[in-house]
Amino acid sequence: MRAGIAVRPPGAHPPDKRLDVCLLDDYQPSITGTSRYVEQLTANLRQVGVRVERCSTQPGGAMRTVLNAGRVFRLDLPTFFTTFPVRLRWPRADLYHLTTQTYAGVLVLSPPPGPVVVTVHDIIPYLLRNSRTLTHYTHAAHRIFDGLAMHGLRRAQALLADSEYTSHCLQSELGIPASRIHVVPLAVDHERFRPKTSDMNWRDKYRVPEVPFMLYVGSEQPRKNVPTLLRALEVVHRTRRDVCLVKVGSPQHGSARGELLALAAGLGVLDNVIWIDNIADDDLPLLYNAAAVFVSASVYEGFGLPIVEAMACGTPVVCANTAAFSEVAGDAALLVPAQDPCAFARAILSVLDNPGVRNHMSASGLRQSAGFTWHRTAVETAAAYGEVTQTAYDPTR
Repeated sequence: MRAGIAVRPPGAHPPDKRLDVCLLDDYQPSITGTSRYVEQLTANLRQVGVRVERCSTQPGGAMRTVLNAGRVFRLDLPTFFTTFPVRLRWPRADLYHLTTQTYAGVLVLSPPPGPVVVTVHDIIPYLLRNSRTLTHYTHAAHRIFDGLAMHGLRRAQALLADSEYTSHCLQSELGIPASRIHVVPLAVDHERFRPKTSDMNWRDKYRVPEVPFMLYVGSEQPRKNVPTLLRALEVVHRTRRDVCLVKVGSPQHGSARGELLALAAGLGVLDNVIWIDNIADDDLPLLYNAAAVFVSASVYEGFGLPIVEAMACGTPVVCANTAAFSEVAGDAALLVPAQDPCAFARAILSVLDNPGVRNHMSASGLRQSAGFTWHRTAVETAAAYGEVTQTAYDPTR
């Protein structure tokens, strides 16, 4: 980490001038992992002395007030290009921060007039570009513009990788030198995600029965490997018929939901799976707290924010032993092979049937998650800004 680097390095700015940063995001009206990252980063950067102005790729639509976000510039782009922007009119700033890797194509076609930092949550679509079963690409344009974005990443002055795993991917797949990559983990809001007494009203709202449940929060993309969770539930049911699976996340991936429903029916667990497509932001911590165990069998991840959210609520975690999950969870989770439903079931049952294991994992998760704070993320991001602006504006370099 580079947390010791000054935010306003000598030679880059007058001593009485704060760093002006243009933060590019798509300013979504709904709460997503990326939008939460941008809002928390904006608020915490301002607290450490960075002046932030958010630039939106979203064409039209209602605006909403966010945490001391300052002015928001509305950029007129077709809807497709909110994800893959290609031409922007940039405001003046000392530095430009693209808050997700898909925006990086603009660095090829319409670069801003100053140094650029890009947050790279992952490059998984690019990694899986040739996989028939796991590819994210749904049409040729997606493949073309994601490839353009990968090319644009090479032009950024610095990249902020969510994890060491993502940093490794950037180096091995795109040839980007380690010296240009800063590993800056994501974080959770510990005021929201913390142990708390669950309000039972949410069970009626989302039709969740009062039985022990496994919780999964995420999409139905093939790489998320939800079928393994369904198969693990079937194995758990051989000894614990009272357990159900609660799956939170909308069905946005083609035929995936239908295929999952068919699989659940074939396994005899269809009536024991609760599908929550949309959840109120304030209700999500309640589900984490009420869950007997959080589960994820994803085979590719750039970080694994729901794992940290679950641990911050004191919920035991059973997840795949993939690189990013191992890095984020440390020894606070039970890590099992991603494609082994029996191993998942054994780990889940060890939590359900052993209060000592459950209490130990809860305490370990709270300790592990305590290090993931938005203040830390902002400080390390500001440090990267300082290094970039020192190089860009110092005439002696």
